[in-house]
Amino acid sequence: MNKAIGYILLVVLVLAAAIPLYRYLTKERVYYTEIEGIVELHSNKWDHETLSFYFQYPHYVEQHFLAYPDTATGAETTVNFEDGCTFVGAAQVRPQNITLYGNYMQPTGALWKYQLTRSLNLGGLVGVSGTAELTMPFTMNNCNYTVNIVWVRPSGVKVFLDDGVNPKTELKKPLL
Repeated sequence: MNKAIGYILLVVLVLAAAIPLYRYLTKERVYYTEIEGIVELHSNKWDHETLSFYFQYPHYVEQHFLAYPDTATGAETTVNFEDGCTFVGAAQVRPQNITLYGNYMQPTGALWKYQLTRSLNLGGLVGVSGTAELTMPFTMNNCNYTVNIVWVRPSGVKVFLDDGVNPKTELKKPLL
């Protein structure tokens, strides 16, 4: 009889330990990888699917202010583009550089917050400094998420994720 009670207690203890262990092992883990400014989100629950996010310099916004320099006085202005995007912010054009700061909203729900300066003497993104922050909602496996990615030019990336259940958390790169 005492052995039977002992076995029952042992089974209860094993089950009590197995349930939290099972929850821990099956918990969703989201992480990111970053190569040359391209951020890819991965999860153990998404099979082999990934989401890629690229740093997007606001070329349309820059072209608008370079084409209409009288609007680039540093005062806040709203610019609506043909593709449905809107920029609300300001710009300053100088002979050597252009500075853009404001919000660029896309019809997809993506919101970019820019504080960037680009050298007009250097081509491409070589002369870009400042920050660009992307906030974008998405759905994966019937779960709603909001990703927040901050690119600090020229030197880094921070990635945050809000799953609607847990508070916004900073994602980590996997140790390779």
